[in-house]
Amino acid sequence: MFVIATLAIGTGAPGEFSLHTQRKNLYCTMPTVPHLAPDTATLAALANLGPKSAQMLAAAGITHVAQLQGLGAVAAYAQVKRHDARASVNLLWALEGALTGLHWQVVAREHRTSLLLALEAHMAQSPAQQAPRGKATPKRRR
Repeated sequence: MFVIATLAIGTGAPGEFSLHTQRKNLYCTMPTVPHLAPDTATLAALANLGPKSAQMLAAAGITHVAQLQGLGAVAAYAQVKRHDARASVNLLWALEGALTGLHWQVVAREHRTSLLLALEAHMAQSPAQQAPRGKATPKRRR
């Protein structure tokens, strides 16, 4: 038995998205945005992303616009966070804005909760892939 619920945010216009839950899984569905040209655009050329963001993405193995589109903002952010624990949540807003054509501050203001819920669900699905933490050192006996 599957329980499916959909929460549509906005009017469904380009740049808006919906959240879908299926049991304990939360999916964020983004529309295809015509301003992205996966064959010719570089990551740094996308709105909201600069050279530093492009470097962080490249270090995490995301080097093409098509890869970013395929992963989506949440999975791409989680992948970057696994490689660089210093990545801030502002990168998530910027990635979402790059994919939807919205300014990152609009994303942060209007889509913060839904993106953080989607990130939490994504991290819960793959706990072994979370950001590395420091190694625990064994206590020495006296």
